[in-house]
Amino acid sequence: MTQQLASAVVQVNSNGTFNQTIVSSGVFAATGIVANPFTGHLFVSTIDNGQIVEIDPVAKTTSILGNYIMDGLTLSADGKTIAGATYANVSSVEGGIVGIDTTTGLVKFDTGIIPGGVDGAALGTGMLGGLLFVNLNNGNVVEVNVNTLAQTIIATGGSRGDFVTVDPTTARCF
Repeated sequence: MTQQLASAVVQVNSNGTFNQTIVSSGVFAATGIVANPFTGHLFVSTIDNGQIVEIDPVAKTTSILGNYIMDGLTLSADGKTIAGATYANVSSVEGGIVGIDTTTGLVKFDTGIIPGGVDGAALGTGMLGGLLFVNLNNGNVVEVNVNTLAQTIIATGGSRGDFVTVDPTTARCF
């Protein structure tokens, strides 16, 4: 997990107790985190200095994937794309979602502005592949087609969100 104020990434035990510090340098204001099950590496966003950092938790090393200010990170089912909310949690600035190639660090897609305060996102899998689900601070959930960038509001009336996930077995967004 990230410890934003401590600028660290730590491991906790299944009962929630502290296990070890993975890294405490190179992750200033560590905020978003997502694991790549194919490599065992972690991707962490550092919103204050605007970087996506790749961490090898075994070697406890870091490398910069790219310079992006993001939160609400999500990883594609194949581990090849990391996406995150831009300008997350800044109520006066509208943001969107940017998808980054996990090998090259280059932008694969940019949704442009999604009105309502982008906060969390999840890339769809299976029959929902090619779709991105975004929860907003205004209580809406938006579906974005990452190929056409078409945005569709699929839920309204919620409260400020932070996390969203897609269940590949039921094709539902939570």
